[in-house]
Amino acid sequence: EIRTLNGQLVINLGVYQNIIADSKGAPISAVVLRDGQSTTLTIPERTGDAIEAPLGIGLTTGFTRTYPSPFKQIANHAVMTVRTLGSLINPSSDIGLSKVSGPVGIFRIFHSDALERSLKGNPTSPERAHLLNAKRTRAHTYSG
Repeated sequence: EIRTLNGQLVINLGVYQNIIADSKGAPISAVVLRDGQSTTLTIPERTGDAIEAPLGIGLTTGFTRTYPSPFKQIANHAVMTVRTLGSLINPSSDIGLSKVSGPVGIFRIFHSDALERSLKGNPTSPERAHLLNAKRTRAHTYSG
């Protein structure tokens, strides 16, 4: 089982192939697990056609993919939905209906932030005064 190549954890074939390709034939330090013991090996420098040749070691990692059943996935989504709704109606929660915003509200926040950043160089502009007044009004609305 390959643990690391050049100090990088090898979790799948893609990582393995990237490390080998990035070495460009230079020696590679490999930590492998043999009979329950970690062993460090050095894969020697490869030149010419040997750079493209397979290393002669197979890829086996201690990682496996797990896929939850459809029923488990539905149950997880139901639990998260209940938690979110509970947070929305709980008066002591930091999440509330006044904080919920759709795409228009999100765009408004980005727009006001961009406008504020662009007006930083001119603190007396009427646009800046309007923006600061709008922010104060919004902050008062959210805190109430």
